[in-house]
Amino acid sequence: MRKILIFSCALALAFAFAQCGFNVEPEVTVSETVVKSAKELKFDYVEVLEKARKGDQEAIKQFYDFHRLADGVDGLQHGITCLELIPFAGDTNVAEACAKFKPGLKKLIFERLVYAQANTQKEALKKPLEQNFPSVYKAFNIVIQPDTLQKDSTGKVLPMEVKGRVIRLDSLQKLKDAAAQPQK
Repeated sequence: MRKILIFSCALALAFAFAQCGFNVEPEVTVSETVVKSAKELKFDYVEVLEKARKGDQEAIKQFYDFHRLADGVDGLQHGITCLELIPFAGDTNVAEACAKFKPGLKKLIFERLVYAQANTQKEALKKPLEQNFPSVYKAFNIVIQPDTLQKDSTGKVLPMEVKGRVIRLDSLQKLKDAAAQPQK
């Protein structure tokens, strides 16, 4: 009887905290399919996420490096988790980890973060990366000068070299447009 009473009180308190808007553990959206895929790849997704959320530089690096392994929908869902992780891990911490990656991986992560902005349920994270997380944005160092674009005979923009990275202006603009559109 005593156990039932204690459990009932604990449940009532938990419900009261939830109704008042108190959140004991900050939430980061995690896809079950990504966790399952990570497990198949012998990557402890949840444990690394917990360490990264506390600001552990090595865990942040491992977590963002998982983009190399995640593809398709899993990659996009992992991008949402990464975007929602930044406020907890810290803009500067994530930027320092991203600064160490190869240009191709930086580009992939950047594209997925832009996608994540359009698809996250957290309204505060839908602002442009350069406003929300200026250090992360600077770590990607995306600079495009429109007057230097080369086009083929049909007028299509050719790939261009930007500080050691190949970036297509048209695909970057599509990503920015997708992030600016409200979620359906």
